[in-house]
Amino acid sequence: MQYANFEQTLAEHALLTPDSVALQGDAVGLTYAQLQQAIAKLRQNWTLRSHRLPRGGAISNHPAWVILEMAALGCEIP
Repeated sequence: MQYANFEQTLAEHALLTPDSVALQGDAVGLTYAQLQQAIAKLRQNWTLRSHRLPRGGAISNHPAWVILEMAALGCEIP
């Protein structure tokens, strides 16, 4: 799935079912609205600071890796 398609699908879910669980880890869960907000915030931080941070492979079995991966794709960070 291309990032633009993911972003559009996430926006639709966040609009229609903002309080539904999008990601659930052992100790952390995120709703669609929280996931969309977290990705947008991280993308904005990276864009403003031009950081090239490592992506989510370093965070195993945790919803945070999804946020890192999607934000990086949105900023076109390889």
